[in-house]
Amino acid sequence: MAGVSSKESRREKVESEYDIIMLLGDNLNDFTTAFEKRPISDRFLETDKAREQWGTRFIVLPNATYGEWESAVIDYKKGLTPMQKDSLRRDKLITPCCIKD
Repeated sequence: MAGVSSKESRREKVESEYDIIMLLGDNLNDFTTAFEKRPISDRFLETDKAREQWGTRFIVLPNATYGEWESAVIDYKKGLTPMQKDSLRRDKLITPCCIKD
């Protein structure tokens, strides 16, 4: 499992011997593969689908400094200038695409 970025194989290994009652993490990928390498709009939808699990089975310990969320916010684009990254962050974080009133 060393060198594998997905946590799914680790979750499956633990689940083969134990009942997992709760997952803690600072990254949506810590909970399910549904978030891996997905655009931010899909991540919002998947978060909403798992609504009943947040705060009970899925416990988030936020890390606002860095994480997978950074890549999702800039649509996994590489080589962007700081100004381009800032523009995407402002667009996605200040006016999220999927938040309902």
